[in-house]
Amino acid sequence: MDNPFNRSWILKASYFAAGIALVYVPWWAALLGLGITAILIYRRFPAQRVEIIAALLLAALGWLYVSWHQLPAASDMLPQDNTVISGTVSGYPRVQEQRSSFILKTKAQSPYLKRIQVFCNFEAKLIPGTAVELEGILQRPAPPGNPGEFNYPAYLSSHHVYYLLKVEEPEDLREYPDQTKMPSPSFLLRSSMVEKTRAVLPADEAALILAMVLGIIDNLDEDLYQDFQRTGLVHLFAVSGINVGFVIVFASLIIAAGQLSRRVGLYVTIFVILLYSSLTGWPISVQRAVIMAVLSLLAAYLGRSHNPSNGLGLAALIILALDPCALFTISFQLSFLATWGLVALYPAVRSYLNIRRRVWDLLLVPVCAQLAVLPLIAYYFHLITPVSLISNLLATYLAGGIVILGFVALLLVLPFPFLSSLLLIPTGFCAYLLLSINSLCKTMPLAYWLVATPPPAVVGCYFAGLLWLLLGLRAKASRKQVLRPVLVMSSAVLLLLVPPWWFQKGQVQVTFIDVGQGDSILIKSPRNRFVLIDGGGSLFSDVGRRKVLPYLNHLGVNRLFMVINTHPDVDHMQGLLAVMQDRKVDHVGVAAVSTQEHLTQNLLDLANQQGSGVLALKQGQTMNLDGMTLSVWYPPGTEAAGTETNDQSLVLHCRFGEFSALLTGDQSKENLEKILHQHREKSLIVKAPHHGSRYSWCTDLDRAAQWLVLSVGNNAFGHPHQEVLRDIEKGGARLLRTDRDGLITFSSDGQELQLQTFKPGS
Repeated sequence: MDNPFNRSWILKASYFAAGIALVYVPWWAALLGLGITAILIYRRFPAQRVEIIAALLLAALGWLYVSWHQLPAASDMLPQDNTVISGTVSGYPRVQEQRSSFILKTKAQSPYLKRIQVFCNFEAKLIPGTAVELEGILQRPAPPGNPGEFNYPAYLSSHHVYYLLKVEEPEDLREYPDQTKMPSPSFLLRSSMVEKTRAVLPADEAALILAMVLGIIDNLDEDLYQDFQRTGLVHLFAVSGINVGFVIVFASLIIAAGQLSRRVGLYVTIFVILLYSSLTGWPISVQRAVIMAVLSLLAAYLGRSHNPSNGLGLAALIILALDPCALFTISFQLSFLATWGLVALYPAVRSYLNIRRRVWDLLLVPVCAQLAVLPLIAYYFHLITPVSLISNLLATYLAGGIVILGFVALLLVLPFPFLSSLLLIPTGFCAYLLLSINSLCKTMPLAYWLVATPPPAVVGCYFAGLLWLLLGLRAKASRKQVLRPVLVMSSAVLLLLVPPWWFQKGQVQVTFIDVGQGDSILIKSPRNRFVLIDGGGSLFSDVGRRKVLPYLNHLGVNRLFMVINTHPDVDHMQGLLAVMQDRKVDHVGVAAVSTQEHLTQNLLDLANQQGSGVLALKQGQTMNLDGMTLSVWYPPGTEAAGTETNDQSLVLHCRFGEFSALLTGDQSKENLEKILHQHREKSLIVKAPHHGSRYSWCTDLDRAAQWLVLSVGNNAFGHPHQEVLRDIEKGGARLLRTDRDGLITFSSDGQELQLQTFKPGS
């Protein structure tokens, strides 16, 4: 068997990365883990004690390096209005839907304020190096409130950003031209490329080409991006090794046409690679590809053999040495694992199966790349995409044509604009073909599966099996021995396909999703049918896509039995529209008194398009779901319950055995008093009405509940009102809040109650 402690750079990078990963483990656990690992490996490979010590030292070095590199957690701070900060624009700003965002590089003494993420509620056309003074609200990024929600603070901290600055008006941004640095040639060229592409081609084709060639996804339709995820082609937008490879092909054509010498050809190729990388902004995937490409080119020029695995390991070490936090980014993990599948797993499989015909590589290459990243795709994107084997086979060479033609066309923007426009036309046609292929693959049977977030143990089991398989293939083990790791990997994949709620039959769950200022409640019936009541919403962000759908993805909920809107206010309705567009929904329920409202009509239109049944809900109706009842306590019939939409809000009561929950929507105090007088039973859980507004609160609610839940977020209305909080404190019910506790889940078998909140320490 090969010595696993040889001089491979990929192993050195793995030891160093393992040490970096230990920074999130308590120091005593890290030392204990390293010690146990040393003992186990020493017993297995007693002759390699020097190599073992070197490996452990490299891991310890990674641990110490990232510990020194990482800042302590920043202390919490209240938002500061009218904060004035000056600095320069760093990187390429993004402009999307009349809003702008960029990184501001400051000269602040605090290390937490060296780099600030700026959001402008208007279109700010800035260039890198622009000196600006900004006035806005300085605040910490909000941590996720639900499982599956994007962890924005962690993402920013991996880029050494710890604070946000929100700028509302254009006059709050002041430029200082005398202090502004001259824009780089690459930025000027990039800007010209973007303008020319958008001027010549239709919006979808232009957005696709800019995303594939330059990595600009600002104007890429969100639904289109999601479609590419589900067909396994989203990697085409992450400018990476395949793009750099096509650029090298373009450089080789130049060298052949000009009959250049080997040395000049080397210089030309490296120059073209660096130019292209500068235009893309040097994402991690491009950094990796450039390092590997330059090493390969130098080895070929010097007449030396080159092992791609060593190039991959050296690239990882260089990137981690420059920024150890890169290890925790999705782009680093996916880029390096997919490449590892190509440079390590692919040749091992090809050699073991003794494949000689190149035609089999068309299938084997994407299979190996997908095998290397499969559990991470499931973990981050909640997808398994069998269709990716077909889609990549159909699209890879077409994507190469788009990258080469697009890159050449964009290079000619400044010197030959007319020729550039001509070249963009066939590039746009290729983009149209790619869009057609993606649409076709998306509609294939079993094209993709939405899966729940896999437990880390399942992910670890899969990768352990994959490494075991690689060792067996390299050692030319018997088919029976190779089958064992394949069974381990297959078992892990089967576990990926089974959502956790599959094992919770017989239980009712009522979950209050943290949607900020708004309501969204998910109910699971004893036989795993799901009812979503409201979906939150905001005029400033897409709450449905940011909070509700990520939680449904986390659970692996592909289908909803029913969606119910209590009343057509934005903070209850908007998120449901996003859910309806993304999930199969069997039934849609709305209050009978609000069917003519504009927002309700939007929801009903989506229901008709999807073929969902529509229910007009009114007082006295009861649905039986697997022994769980969901009753409508208010409002009555089609006669208006009041002129305000809040007075028309559905009041729902859920019961399963001894478990009960009263969901009050945004009902008024007067109507709630009538309801509670009519239904004199005590509920285990009561959702406090209208986010704690004093105009909806009545003390009878406190006496009618054991648990009170406030669904509330940052708002300008003063919710929850202090008088309401004082009444609750005096009463007997225990209070939970989504802004403080995050997602809140009550589970019951009809007898016993279990409570779980998402935010730690709540």
